[in-house]
Amino acid sequence: MVGSVWLYTAARDARLPGEPARAKAVTVVQADFILSLTPTFSTQKDPFALDTGDESTSDLVIRLNGKNIDLPSPDMARGQELRISRLPALLPGFNEVYINAGPPVSESTLFHGIRVKLTLNGASMVDKTIWAGHGERVAGTVGFTLDPEKESGHD
Repeated sequence: MVGSVWLYTAARDARLPGEPARAKAVTVVQADFILSLTPTFSTQKDPFALDTGDESTSDLVIRLNGKNIDLPSPDMARGQELRISRLPALLPGFNEVYINAGPPVSESTLFHGIRVKLTLNGASMVDKTIWAGHGERVAGTVGFTLDPEKESGHD
């Protein structure tokens, strides 16, 4: 029985790699991307949220591929476009924008949305709207795929 365990362990360990796996180099798409957000509401701090005393927290969260995006303004106004031109590096292949914003409590009977538009050198690549209803937070993701070879062929 001990010999069987030893043979199993030796065979299992022989299949393991000799050195740790190395991370692949990450390639990024270098281009002039602009993310535009247009809400149907003005953001407002959630009156029921836990107050930690830290005033730097915003009721608007935007992430690109899991990384927070620095915002020029922590709040959005109804119908006014928020343009973010300095995006973190976008990856070739699938990318995702996550948005979470809170509408005013006084407008809890209305449906609200945020239009998400991504442009590359003035050409629209993504144009979708995230909707929420009856006082819910407007939260969702917009996914898109970048193909650097395909995009570089435009005049």
